[in-house]
Amino acid sequence: MNILFIGDYRSAANYGSIATTECLIDLINSKVSANDDMKIIDRRSYDHSTPKAGFNQTLKYRIRKKIPLRVWQKMQHVRNIFRRTPPLPYSIESYMNLYHVPCLYKQFETYFNKMDGGNILQYEKELLEWADIVIINGEGTIVNGVNQHGVYNGGGRYTIYMAWLSKIKYNKTTALVNLTVDPGNNDAWEMLIHTLPHLDYLYLREPLSIPKLADHGISNGKYVPDALFSYEEDESVVYDIKQAFNLANNYMVLGDTSAFNETEYQSSVRWDVEQFYDKLIPRLQALDVQVVLLDGFNGKNKQIDCAYKRLSRKHNMPIINLSNCDYHRLYAVFKHSKLFISGRWHASILASLSYTPLLLFGSDSHKTKALYKILDYPYPFFDVNTLPLHIDEIVEAAKSILADTSIVNHLKVYVGKAALVSKNNVDFL
Repeated sequence: MNILFIGDYRSAANYGSIATTECLIDLINSKVSANDDMKIIDRRSYDHSTPKAGFNQTLKYRIRKKIPLRVWQKMQHVRNIFRRTPPLPYSIESYMNLYHVPCLYKQFETYFNKMDGGNILQYEKELLEWADIVIINGEGTIVNGVNQHGVYNGGGRYTIYMAWLSKIKYNKTTALVNLTVDPGNNDAWEMLIHTLPHLDYLYLREPLSIPKLADHGISNGKYVPDALFSYEEDESVVYDIKQAFNLANNYMVLGDTSAFNETEYQSSVRWDVEQFYDKLIPRLQALDVQVVLLDGFNGKNKQIDCAYKRLSRKHNMPIINLSNCDYHRLYAVFKHSKLFISGRWHASILASLSYTPLLLFGSDSHKTKALYKILDYPYPFFDVNTLPLHIDEIVEAAKSILADTSIVNHLKVYVGKAALVSKNNVDFL
Protein backbone atom coordinates (compact mmCIF):
# COMPACT_ATOMS: atom_id res chain seq x y z
CA MET A 1 0.00 0.00 0.00
CA ASN A 2 1.24 3.50 -0.88
CA ILE A 3 0.35 5.97 1.86
CA LEU A 4 0.52 9.72 1.33
CA PHE A 5 0.60 11.64 4.62
CA ILE A 6 -0.20 15.33 4.23
CA GLY A 7 0.44 17.63 7.16
CA ASP A 8 3.81 16.85 8.71
CA TYR A 9 4.18 19.70 11.20
CA ARG A 10 7.35 18.49 12.89
CA SER A 11 9.32 21.35 11.32
CA ALA A 12 7.12 23.96 13.05
CA ALA A 13 8.53 25.69 16.14
CA ASN A 14 5.39 24.80 18.06
CA TYR A 15 4.81 22.27 20.84
CA GLY A 16 1.49 20.96 19.59
CA SER A 17 2.47 20.74 15.93
CA ILE A 18 5.49 18.59 16.72
CA ALA A 19 3.92 16.43 19.41
CA THR A 20 0.67 15.70 17.59
CA THR A 21 2.40 14.91 14.29
CA GLU A 22 4.80 12.49 15.98
CA CYS A 23 1.92 10.76 17.76
CA LEU A 24 -0.09 10.51 14.54
CA ILE A 25 2.86 9.11 12.56
CA ASP A 26 3.53 6.64 15.39
CA LEU A 27 -0.08 5.48 15.16
CA ILE A 28 0.24 5.04 11.38
CA ASN A 29 3.52 3.13 11.75
CA SER A 30 1.90 0.82 14.28
CA LYS A 31 -0.60 -0.26 11.59
CA VAL A 32 1.53 -0.56 8.45
CA SER A 33 3.67 -3.49 7.32
CA ALA A 34 7.14 -3.70 5.85
CA ASN A 35 5.60 -3.88 2.37
CA ASP A 36 3.84 -0.51 2.77
CA ASP A 37 5.44 2.75 1.69
CA MET A 38 4.72 6.21 3.09
CA LYS A 39 5.59 9.59 1.60
CA ILE A 40 5.02 12.93 3.29
CA ILE A 41 4.06 16.52 2.43
CA ASP A 42 5.18 18.86 5.19
CA ARG A 43 3.85 22.22 6.38
CA ARG A 44 6.03 24.31 4.05
CA SER A 45 3.78 23.27 1.17
CA TYR A 46 0.85 24.88 2.99
CA ASP A 47 2.52 28.30 2.95
CA HIS A 48 4.46 28.26 -0.32
CA SER A 49 4.33 26.55 -3.69
CA THR A 50 6.33 23.32 -3.44
CA PRO A 51 9.28 22.94 -5.84
CA LYS A 52 8.72 20.08 -8.27
CA ALA A 53 11.46 18.06 -6.55
CA GLY A 54 10.18 18.98 -3.07
CA PHE A 55 11.70 21.17 -0.37
CA ASN A 56 15.16 20.61 1.10
CA GLN A 57 15.13 18.65 4.33
CA THR A 58 15.43 21.59 6.70
CA LEU A 59 16.89 19.83 9.74
CA LYS A 60 19.41 17.76 7.76
CA TYR A 61 20.49 20.85 5.82
CA ARG A 62 20.95 22.89 9.01
CA ILE A 63 22.99 20.13 10.66
CA ARG A 64 25.13 19.58 7.55
CA LYS A 65 25.90 23.30 7.32
CA LYS A 66 26.43 23.47 11.11
CA ILE A 67 24.00 26.37 11.47
CA PRO A 68 22.90 26.98 15.12
CA LEU A 69 19.15 26.77 15.75
CA ARG A 70 18.68 30.44 16.71
CA VAL A 71 20.66 31.60 13.67
CA TRP A 72 18.55 29.33 11.46
CA GLN A 73 15.34 30.72 12.96
CA LYS A 74 16.48 34.29 12.20
CA MET A 75 17.32 33.26 8.64
CA GLN A 76 13.84 31.78 8.26
CA HIS A 77 12.28 34.94 9.70
CA VAL A 78 14.12 37.17 7.20
CA ARG A 79 13.17 34.85 4.34
CA ASN A 80 9.50 34.95 5.35
CA ILE A 81 9.50 38.76 5.33
CA PHE A 82 10.09 38.58 1.58
CA ARG A 83 7.41 35.89 1.17
CA ARG A 84 4.57 37.84 2.76
CA THR A 85 1.44 38.60 0.84
CA PRO A 86 2.21 41.12 -1.92
CA PRO A 87 0.28 44.41 -2.20
CA LEU A 88 -3.11 44.19 -3.83
CA PRO A 89 -2.80 44.58 -7.63
CA TYR A 90 -5.29 46.41 -9.81
CA SER A 91 -7.90 43.63 -9.69
CA ILE A 92 -8.79 41.12 -6.97
CA GLU A 93 -8.87 38.40 -9.67
CA SER A 94 -5.20 38.89 -10.55
CA TYR A 95 -4.36 38.99 -6.85
CA MET A 96 -6.07 35.65 -6.16
CA ASN A 97 -4.11 34.06 -8.99
CA LEU A 98 -0.90 34.70 -7.05
CA TYR A 99 -1.82 31.93 -4.59
CA HIS A 100 -0.85 28.30 -5.19
CA VAL A 101 -4.23 27.09 -3.87
CA PRO A 102 -7.69 28.55 -4.56
CA CYS A 103 -9.19 31.37 -2.50
CA LEU A 104 -12.79 30.41 -3.35
CA TYR A 105 -14.63 27.18 -4.14
CA LYS A 106 -15.53 28.45 -7.63
CA GLN A 107 -11.79 28.39 -8.46
CA PHE A 108 -11.30 24.70 -7.59
CA GLU A 109 -11.78 23.41 -11.14
CA THR A 110 -9.67 26.20 -12.64
CA TYR A 111 -6.78 25.39 -10.32
CA PHE A 112 -7.13 21.69 -11.09
CA ASN A 113 -6.88 22.46 -14.81
CA LYS A 114 -3.69 24.45 -14.11
CA MET A 115 -2.36 21.52 -12.11
CA ASP A 116 -3.33 19.00 -14.78
CA GLY A 117 -1.67 21.20 -17.40
CA GLY A 118 1.64 21.16 -15.56
CA ASN A 119 1.58 24.75 -14.26
CA ILE A 120 1.07 24.40 -10.49
CA LEU A 121 1.17 21.80 -7.69
CA GLN A 122 3.27 19.32 -9.69
CA TYR A 123 4.85 17.87 -6.55
CA GLU A 124 1.39 17.23 -5.10
CA LYS A 125 0.11 15.86 -8.42
CA GLU A 126 2.85 13.24 -8.62
CA LEU A 127 2.24 12.08 -5.04
CA LEU A 128 -1.55 12.01 -5.40
CA GLU A 129 -1.22 9.84 -8.52
CA TRP A 130 1.19 7.53 -6.67
CA ALA A 131 -0.88 7.07 -3.50
CA ASP A 132 -3.40 4.34 -2.70
CA ILE A 133 -4.61 6.12 0.43
CA VAL A 134 -4.26 9.77 1.47
CA ILE A 135 -4.18 10.68 5.16
CA ILE A 136 -4.43 14.39 5.93
CA ASN A 137 -3.53 15.77 9.35
CA GLY A 138 -6.11 18.49 9.95
CA GLU A 139 -4.18 19.98 12.89
CA GLY A 140 -5.30 23.57 13.57
CA THR A 141 -5.69 24.62 9.96
CA ILE A 142 -9.45 25.14 9.61
CA VAL A 143 -9.84 27.83 12.26
CA ASN A 144 -10.53 31.57 12.24
CA GLY A 145 -8.36 33.81 10.09
CA VAL A 146 -8.80 36.17 7.14
CA ASN A 147 -6.05 38.42 5.77
CA GLN A 148 -6.16 42.13 4.92
CA HIS A 149 -7.56 41.35 1.46
CA GLY A 150 -10.41 39.17 2.72
CA VAL A 151 -8.78 35.83 1.84
CA TYR A 152 -9.28 32.88 4.22
CA ASN A 153 -6.14 31.43 5.81
CA GLY A 154 -3.75 29.51 3.58
CA GLY A 155 -3.34 26.46 5.81
CA GLY A 156 -7.07 25.85 5.85
CA ARG A 157 -7.40 26.32 2.09
CA TYR A 158 -4.51 23.93 1.40
CA THR A 159 -6.02 21.27 3.70
CA ILE A 160 -9.46 21.49 2.10
CA TYR A 161 -8.15 21.61 -1.47
CA MET A 162 -5.86 18.60 -1.01
CA ALA A 163 -8.80 16.64 0.39
CA TRP A 164 -10.97 17.69 -2.56
CA LEU A 165 -8.29 16.78 -5.11
CA SER A 166 -7.60 13.44 -3.46
CA LYS A 167 -11.22 12.31 -3.36
CA ILE A 168 -13.03 14.18 -6.12
CA LYS A 169 -10.34 14.26 -8.82
CA TYR A 170 -8.14 11.24 -8.06
CA ASN A 171 -10.74 9.05 -6.33
CA LYS A 172 -8.29 7.97 -3.63
CA THR A 173 -9.34 6.59 -0.29
CA THR A 174 -9.11 9.81 1.72
CA ALA A 175 -9.00 10.33 5.47
CA LEU A 176 -9.00 13.81 7.02
CA VAL A 177 -8.20 13.27 10.69
CA ASN A 178 -7.21 15.17 13.83
CA LEU A 179 -9.38 18.07 12.72
CA THR A 180 -11.10 21.09 14.24
CA VAL A 181 -13.65 22.91 12.05
CA ASP A 182 -14.30 26.48 13.18
CA PRO A 183 -13.43 28.79 10.26
CA GLY A 184 -15.81 31.65 11.03
CA ASN A 185 -15.89 32.34 7.30
CA ASN A 186 -18.54 31.63 4.66
CA ASP A 187 -15.97 31.17 1.86
CA ALA A 188 -14.32 28.42 3.88
CA TRP A 189 -17.68 26.81 4.62
CA GLU A 190 -18.53 26.70 0.91
CA MET A 191 -15.27 24.81 0.27
CA LEU A 192 -16.00 22.47 3.19
CA ILE A 193 -19.58 21.76 2.12
CA HIS A 194 -18.37 20.64 -1.32
CA THR A 195 -15.52 18.52 0.09
CA LEU A 196 -16.10 16.94 3.50
CA PRO A 197 -19.25 14.89 2.72
CA HIS A 198 -17.35 13.00 0.03
CA LEU A 199 -14.44 11.87 2.22
CA ASP A 200 -14.13 8.25 3.28
CA TYR A 201 -13.07 9.14 6.82
CA LEU A 202 -13.61 12.44 8.63
CA TYR A 203 -12.35 12.43 12.21
CA LEU A 204 -12.81 15.48 14.44
CA ARG A 205 -10.35 15.88 17.30
CA GLU A 206 -12.92 17.52 19.58
CA PRO A 207 -16.73 17.24 19.91
CA LEU A 208 -17.76 20.88 19.33
CA SER A 209 -17.04 20.64 15.60
CA ILE A 210 -19.72 17.96 15.11
CA PRO A 211 -22.76 20.25 15.62
CA LYS A 212 -21.12 22.99 13.54
CA LEU A 213 -20.77 20.55 10.67
CA ALA A 214 -24.36 19.41 11.16
CA ASP A 215 -25.54 23.03 10.93
CA HIS A 216 -24.02 23.06 7.43
CA GLY A 217 -25.49 19.72 6.35
CA ILE A 218 -22.31 17.67 6.91
CA SER A 219 -23.11 14.48 8.81
CA ASN A 220 -20.20 12.08 8.17
CA GLY A 221 -17.91 13.48 10.87
CA LYS A 222 -16.86 11.29 13.76
CA TYR A 223 -15.37 12.44 17.08
CA VAL A 224 -11.97 10.86 17.73
CA PRO A 225 -9.83 12.67 20.35
CA ASP A 226 -6.65 14.46 19.28
CA ALA A 227 -3.81 12.07 18.43
CA LEU A 228 -1.75 13.68 21.21
CA PHE A 229 -3.95 11.87 23.73
CA SER A 230 -2.17 8.69 22.60
CA TYR A 231 1.17 10.05 23.92
CA GLU A 232 2.92 7.74 26.36
CA GLU A 233 5.75 8.86 28.60
CA ASP A 234 9.13 7.16 28.22
CA GLU A 235 9.60 6.23 31.87
CA SER A 236 13.20 5.16 31.24
CA VAL A 237 14.15 8.84 30.77
CA VAL A 238 14.23 11.00 33.89
CA TYR A 239 14.36 14.80 33.53
CA ASP A 240 15.67 16.87 36.44
CA ILE A 241 13.19 19.63 35.70
CA LYS A 242 13.24 21.45 39.03
CA GLN A 243 16.99 21.93 38.95
CA ALA A 244 17.03 22.86 35.25
CA PHE A 245 14.51 25.68 35.68
CA ASN A 246 15.10 26.51 39.36
CA LEU A 247 11.57 25.49 40.30
CA ALA A 248 10.13 25.50 43.81
CA ASN A 249 8.19 22.59 45.29
CA ASN A 250 4.93 24.41 44.64
CA TYR A 251 4.60 25.96 41.20
CA MET A 252 2.02 26.56 38.50
CA VAL A 253 2.49 27.20 34.78
CA LEU A 254 0.98 30.26 33.11
CA GLY A 255 0.70 30.16 29.32
CA ASP A 256 -0.47 32.22 26.35
CA THR A 257 -2.88 31.49 23.48
CA SER A 258 -2.88 31.49 19.70
CA ALA A 259 -5.39 34.34 19.98
CA PHE A 260 -2.42 36.56 20.94
CA ASN A 261 -0.91 35.82 17.54
CA GLU A 262 -0.55 38.48 14.89
CA THR A 263 0.03 37.07 11.41
CA GLU A 264 -1.13 37.71 7.89
CA TYR A 265 -4.38 35.88 8.60
CA GLN A 266 -4.86 36.56 12.30
CA SER A 267 -5.16 39.69 14.42
CA SER A 268 -4.22 39.72 18.07
CA VAL A 269 -6.68 40.52 20.87
CA ARG A 270 -7.26 44.22 21.37
CA TRP A 271 -6.35 44.55 25.04
CA ASP A 272 -2.82 44.97 26.45
CA VAL A 273 -1.44 41.47 27.03
CA GLU A 274 1.52 42.58 29.15
CA GLN A 275 -0.65 44.74 31.39
CA PHE A 276 -3.04 41.82 31.95
CA TYR A 277 -0.23 39.44 33.00
CA ASP A 278 1.39 42.15 35.12
CA LYS A 279 -1.82 42.37 37.18
CA LEU A 280 -2.54 38.64 37.26
CA ILE A 281 0.93 37.28 38.15
CA PRO A 282 1.34 38.87 41.62
CA ARG A 283 -2.18 37.78 42.51
CA LEU A 284 -1.28 34.18 41.62
CA GLN A 285 2.06 34.38 43.44
CA ALA A 286 0.14 35.46 46.53
CA LEU A 287 -1.41 31.96 46.55
CA ASP A 288 2.00 30.71 47.79
CA VAL A 289 3.04 29.16 44.47
CA GLN A 290 5.84 29.97 42.07
CA VAL A 291 4.58 31.08 38.65
CA VAL A 292 6.38 29.79 35.54
CA LEU A 293 5.78 31.37 32.13
CA LEU A 294 5.25 29.11 29.11
CA ASP A 295 5.91 30.84 25.77
CA GLY A 296 3.99 28.82 23.19
CA PHE A 297 5.27 31.10 20.42
CA ASN A 298 8.90 30.13 21.19
CA GLY A 299 9.99 33.75 20.77
CA LYS A 300 8.48 34.09 17.28
CA ASN A 301 5.83 36.55 18.46
CA LYS A 302 8.11 39.51 19.19
CA GLN A 303 5.49 41.44 21.15
CA ILE A 304 4.83 38.52 23.50
CA ASP A 305 8.53 37.61 23.66
CA CYS A 306 9.51 41.09 24.82
CA ALA A 307 6.58 41.27 27.24
CA TYR A 308 7.47 37.89 28.77
CA LYS A 309 11.09 38.92 29.26
CA ARG A 310 10.08 42.11 31.05
CA LEU A 311 7.57 40.20 33.20
CA SER A 312 10.18 37.55 33.99
CA ARG A 313 12.63 40.15 35.27
CA LYS A 314 9.99 42.10 37.19
CA HIS A 315 8.33 39.12 38.89
CA ASN A 316 11.35 36.77 39.07
CA MET A 317 9.89 33.97 36.93
CA PRO A 318 11.54 31.37 34.68
CA ILE A 319 10.40 31.19 31.03
CA ILE A 320 9.93 27.85 29.31
CA ASN A 321 9.68 27.45 25.54
CA LEU A 322 10.49 24.94 22.82
CA SER A 323 14.09 26.15 22.58
CA ASN A 324 14.93 25.16 26.16
CA CYS A 325 12.30 22.48 26.82
CA ASP A 326 10.95 20.02 24.23
CA TYR A 327 7.48 18.55 24.65
CA HIS A 328 8.76 15.47 26.51
CA ARG A 329 10.37 17.75 29.09
CA LEU A 330 7.27 19.93 29.13
CA TYR A 331 5.27 16.86 30.08
CA ALA A 332 7.72 16.37 32.98
CA VAL A 333 7.24 20.02 33.99
CA PHE A 334 3.48 19.49 34.08
CA LYS A 335 3.83 16.30 36.15
CA HIS A 336 4.99 18.39 39.10
CA SER A 337 2.85 21.47 38.44
CA LYS A 338 -0.11 22.32 40.64
CA LEU A 339 -2.04 24.08 37.86
CA PHE A 340 -1.88 25.16 34.20
CA ILE A 341 -3.59 28.41 33.19
CA SER A 342 -3.62 28.91 29.43
CA GLY A 343 -5.44 29.15 26.12
CA ARG A 344 -3.23 26.54 24.43
CA TRP A 345 -4.91 23.40 23.10
CA HIS A 346 -2.02 20.94 22.84
CA ALA A 347 -0.12 22.13 25.89
CA SER A 348 -3.36 21.71 27.85
CA ILE A 349 -3.70 18.15 26.56
CA LEU A 350 -0.12 17.42 27.70
CA ALA A 351 -0.98 18.91 31.10
CA SER A 352 -4.13 16.79 31.40
CA LEU A 353 -2.16 13.67 30.42
CA SER A 354 0.06 14.35 33.44
CA TYR A 355 -3.11 14.92 35.51
CA THR A 356 -2.32 18.58 36.06
CA PRO A 357 -5.47 20.63 36.75
CA LEU A 358 -6.40 23.24 34.14
CA LEU A 359 -7.90 26.71 34.00
CA LEU A 360 -8.45 27.63 30.37
CA PHE A 361 -9.39 30.62 28.24
CA GLY A 362 -10.14 31.01 24.54
CA SER A 363 -8.04 30.45 21.44
CA ASP A 364 -8.32 30.98 17.66
CA SER A 365 -11.26 28.56 17.65
CA HIS A 366 -13.55 26.69 20.03
CA LYS A 367 -10.89 24.02 20.66
CA THR A 368 -9.87 24.91 24.24
CA LYS A 369 -13.53 25.17 25.22
CA ALA A 370 -14.01 21.73 23.69
CA LEU A 371 -11.34 20.31 26.01
CA TYR A 372 -13.59 21.15 28.98
CA LYS A 373 -16.33 19.08 27.33
CA ILE A 374 -13.94 16.17 26.68
CA LEU A 375 -12.83 16.20 30.31
CA ASP A 376 -16.28 17.06 31.74
CA TYR A 377 -14.37 19.78 33.54
CA PRO A 378 -16.10 21.49 36.49
CA TYR A 379 -14.25 24.83 36.58
CA PRO A 380 -15.04 28.06 34.65
CA PHE A 381 -13.87 28.74 31.12
CA PHE A 382 -12.98 32.34 30.17
CA ASP A 383 -13.57 34.26 26.95
CA VAL A 384 -10.19 35.48 25.70
CA ASN A 385 -11.66 38.72 24.36
CA THR A 386 -12.81 39.85 27.81
CA LEU A 387 -10.08 38.22 29.91
CA PRO A 388 -8.83 41.40 31.66
CA LEU A 389 -12.27 41.86 33.24
CA HIS A 390 -12.06 38.47 34.98
CA ILE A 391 -8.81 38.56 36.95
CA ASP A 392 -10.68 38.22 40.25
CA GLU A 393 -12.57 35.16 38.98
CA ILE A 394 -9.38 33.58 37.60
CA VAL A 395 -7.63 33.96 40.94
CA GLU A 396 -10.61 32.61 42.88
CA ALA A 397 -10.90 29.62 40.52
CA ALA A 398 -7.15 28.97 40.85
CA LYS A 399 -7.49 29.04 44.63
CA SER A 400 -10.34 26.52 44.48
CA ILE A 401 -8.43 24.19 42.17
CA LEU A 402 -5.32 24.26 44.37
CA ALA A 403 -7.50 23.16 47.31
CA ASP A 404 -9.42 20.52 45.32
CA THR A 405 -8.23 17.04 46.32
CA SER A 406 -10.57 15.24 43.92
CA ILE A 407 -9.69 16.92 40.61
CA VAL A 408 -6.71 14.66 39.85
CA ASN A 409 -8.83 11.52 40.10
CA HIS A 410 -11.46 13.19 37.92
CA LEU A 411 -8.82 13.86 35.25
CA LYS A 412 -7.52 10.30 35.42
CA VAL A 413 -10.96 8.94 34.50
CA TYR A 414 -11.67 11.25 31.55
CA VAL A 415 -8.12 11.44 30.20
CA GLY A 416 -7.99 7.64 30.26
CA LYS A 417 -11.12 7.47 28.10
CA ALA A 418 -9.79 10.01 25.60
CA ALA A 419 -6.39 8.30 25.42
CA LEU A 420 -7.98 4.96 24.60
CA VAL A 421 -10.24 6.32 21.84
CA SER A 422 -7.53 8.56 20.31
CA LYS A 423 -5.81 5.44 18.98
CA ASN A 424 -8.75 5.13 16.56
CA ASN A 425 -7.37 8.04 14.49
CA VAL A 426 -5.97 5.44 12.09
CA ASP A 427 -8.43 2.56 12.62
CA PHE A 428 -9.14 2.51 8.87
CA LEU A 429 -5.62 1.19 8.10
